[in-house]
Amino acid sequence: MKMFKIATPAILTLLLISTHLLHISCDGNEGFNEPSILAIYSGNDQTERVNATLPEPLVARVTYISGKPRPEIEVSFTSDDPGVIIFYPTATSDSDGFVSCIVTLGPDAGQYQIAASIEEDTDIFTATAAENECPEENPVLEPVWTQGNVFITTTSSSYIEGSGSVLIEFHPGTEETTKILETTHTIIDLAFSPHGELFLTSTEAIFKVTPVTYELETFYTFSSSAVREIEPNFGSVLACASSTELRGIFCPESELSAELSYSNISPECLVADPDRRDLLFITGVPPTFALRSVSWDGRSDFGELNDPIILDTGPWIPKGICSGGQGIFYITIDDDDDQRGIARVDTKTGTVDTDFFDFYAYFGGNSADAGRWGDIARSDNKLYLIDKFNDRLVVIGTDGQWLDETESDVFSMPYSYSERYGIAVAPRPLLLLRN
Repeated sequence: MKMFKIATPAILTLLLISTHLLHISCDGNEGFNEPSILAIYSGNDQTERVNATLPEPLVARVTYISGKPRPEIEVSFTSDDPGVIIFYPTATSDSDGFVSCIVTLGPDAGQYQIAASIEEDTDIFTATAAENECPEENPVLEPVWTQGNVFITTTSSSYIEGSGSVLIEFHPGTEETTKILETTHTIIDLAFSPHGELFLTSTEAIFKVTPVTYELETFYTFSSSAVREIEPNFGSVLACASSTELRGIFCPESELSAELSYSNISPECLVADPDRRDLLFITGVPPTFALRSVSWDGRSDFGELNDPIILDTGPWIPKGICSGGQGIFYITIDDDDDQRGIARVDTKTGTVDTDFFDFYAYFGGNSADAGRWGDIARSDNKLYLIDKFNDRLVVIGTDGQWLDETESDVFSMPYSYSERYGIAVAPRPLLLLRN
């Protein structure tokens, strides 16, 4: 006589699970498919200003329940909080299971939640929005200056009636120039903040240019006199550099500031990475220079110095730098011999291309035509520089092609190439792209 054993509920449950797994379709030679899970990987619990873009992307990871990465899974990023903007709200996980988005917070201070979801699972990111410490910290761009126009400060121009400096606006479409203001201050540099306000710097102070009336308002006073360049601080207002110090300017005379001492800084070669917010600067003496960067969210103290990119490819002197986005930077190079051009640096690969554009070679070895160069600015796919020797504004494409030039003594007086000039482009709305 056969005996039958009755299965317990626990055994029945195991049998049902096993039967379910056996009937799930196979995944090639990798075995049977497993359920997927989603988890936060990085970017959680950030704090930023209201209406600001978080400095780090929100990164989630999709894996099988066993922990193996799961690629090609669609992930949705959503938020029910008012005013939140999500760039790339739907994305597909990569070969390692990672997926990310960029988030701009809403207008209200407080906590925000962003959900990352797949069909089987959801996880919640949180972020905190803080009020601005001063109006200049407002990250919302106010385009009071004509977007895409080029602005120049110089100590040598036919526009100068007395002694000091002049601020000029150049209209690329018509190649017309407009004198904005003249000042007795020796202006070293200019920059637009992320809010769209225009600032000038002298050796003693930073000034804000008032639109319409074109008056200079003292914004920040330095405790000591030095040659200082300024750049946008994408986490607040401005960043600046002297030969011995980097500084973050958050609000006028505020206790909120960041300082970093370093030797042999080329102050004219300061730039903030618009994607990562890190601050980049060039240090050294001929013939060895290095492009250095310091980790920085733009709001707190500077972090660690990152590994330098060595620029000792010749006896040239760096004279200016600007960002091309996505880890690309353009450096003006100039010296008394035949090294005059633009170098292109890819910080992701560490590649330095000093032959990106060679003014000396372009003009057939003619030293006079090769000009003398300084600060550099980018707008879209165009690089703008001033030839101080030949009194012209020159446009070079980001593909390394000569595009245009506008000759005028408003940019530089003839043979007066010892002057200081700064150049910047009025910003357009910026979408921060990160890989």
